[in-house]
Amino acid sequence: MDIVCPLDSQVLVLTSVQLLRICAGPTARKFPRVQINATKALAAALNNYAMLFHSFEAAKEALQCSNALPLSERNMHVDYVTAYSAWQVARLTSERDRALRNDRGRQAHKMAMDALEKAIHQNDQTFISLTHEILRKVEEDFPELAADLQSAALGTGRDSASD
Repeated sequence: MDIVCPLDSQVLVLTSVQLLRICAGPTARKFPRVQINATKALAAALNNYAMLFHSFEAAKEALQCSNALPLSERNMHVDYVTAYSAWQVARLTSERDRALRNDRGRQAHKMAMDALEKAIHQNDQTFISLTHEILRKVEEDFPELAADLQSAALGTGRDSASD
């Protein structure tokens, strides 16, 4: 027997986000562990919403949630979510505001590079793969940020070509 849900996926995600906002908000201060875990889950849920429904506001809030976590709670998963959020914010920024969009693209690229570096340092193949994929997506959306690896390996990067 198939279970039929009368709600569409957007309503379900929004309901989850509303519940997580309550758990991550000021009313949960008495329960810091719940509040921190809810903030992490909220950032991930907002990222999913931003991806599925092309919501700039959800991407922005996801990035704010990730960045609001205390340093003691930062791990590879949080770094991945933060980099993913930054990419979402950059790609969903209006083309009309080219300078801001490019700046956000550079920030997303740096966050993805930092997350990839940490994953490589810890030899975590799962997060190496995930963060490498974000980096690829950032460079696909912002091709000017793509590293010319062959030139870098030969020591003939863009800067030395202009000399």
